[in-house]
Amino acid sequence: MTHRNWLVDNLTILVAQLWRAGVADVFIAGSFVQNNPNPGDIDGYYLVDPRRDARLLARLNGISPLFIQATVPATWRFSPEQNKPKCDMWHQYRVELFLEDAHRSGQDGSWAALFKKTKKDGKPKGIIHIVR
Repeated sequence: MTHRNWLVDNLTILVAQLWRAGVADVFIAGSFVQNNPNPGDIDGYYLVDPRRDARLLARLNGISPLFIQATVPATWRFSPEQNKPKCDMWHQYRVELFLEDAHRSGQDGSWAALFKKTKKDGKPKGIIHIVR
């Protein structure tokens, strides 16, 4: 199995958990969806409408606490490979899926806005919407 296939298998596990909790919109970005033949990981986000479903986060935490832990950078562990702290989801799966408030998505500072531009020069880049 290639590293890319391993990443896809891991992403499939996490997306299935999100869908089971009631999350409908999951997006992936980063080097995995670009022309990088050997991406180190998968980055992405999922939309949650806290006004519509206040219990979703509790359901999600019951399925896997990795999703909530990813929202608390103070709990992340240092990765010598990345030379920075990473959430437990990344350490286990090499996938990071971050919670995005559906009402803020696309605004400055949101994951959607961050992932739609390159880090180097701010040029537009694509993301993938995973549809159930």
